[in-house]
Amino acid sequence: MVPLPTPAVVRYAILGTGLMGVEHLRNLLALADDGAGVVVTALADPHPASLGAAVDAWTDHYAAVAAAAATAPNGDAAPPAAPPPPPATFSSAAALYTAADPPLFDVLVVATPNYTHAAVVATALAALPPTTHMLVEKPLCTTVADCRALVADAAARQWQGVLWNALEYRYMPAIADVPVHQPRQAFLPKPRREGAERLRGGAAHVGDGVQEDMPQVGEQ
Repeated sequence: MVPLPTPAVVRYAILGTGLMGVEHLRNLLALADDGAGVVVTALADPHPASLGAAVDAWTDHYAAVAAAAATAPNGDAAPPAAPPPPPATFSSAAALYTAADPPLFDVLVVATPNYTHAAVVATALAALPPTTHMLVEKPLCTTVADCRALVADAAARQWQGVLWNALEYRYMPAIADVPVHQPRQAFLPKPRREGAERLRGGAAHVGDGVQEDMPQVGEQ
């Protein structure tokens, strides 16, 4: 597969702005501050409180950047660049997908509740251009069968973007040094954290999630 060209600024939309969606938002804003060439252009969630919390996180981030620059000793920091326009907000995935043609984003971050991932990603595959990249919070789906169905669907559509599960821990040095076939029992149980906000944000685990490694569409 020929890699897609990378735009000078990669535009992100976040679908699901509960706890994990806002965490992705903050990470992307930090990358933007470091000059990584990313911008968050859209936020979508059917729950007004969650959507409002994400907007507040965006506003607070840039207010903090401006305050830090204002209090820095003269000559210690360059004046901050003007913040980008606030991300557009939507109350549904359908509204997000149809707001502009082509879409407002190059990458879709799916941070909806775990049990919705199969349907949410399937709908996105049907609605978006095949050059769209998708980062799906873990688990990709709550069953191996659903994971395989999504991968097969993307392949049948000749999806050109990367469909990737958020498994960033594997790149952390402490985890990367663990042998691939290390028994699962060697790890301490992961503590469960409950709460309606976490459940709505898609961060709560369903059992042990999907343990089988799934192929990543777009990774050749």
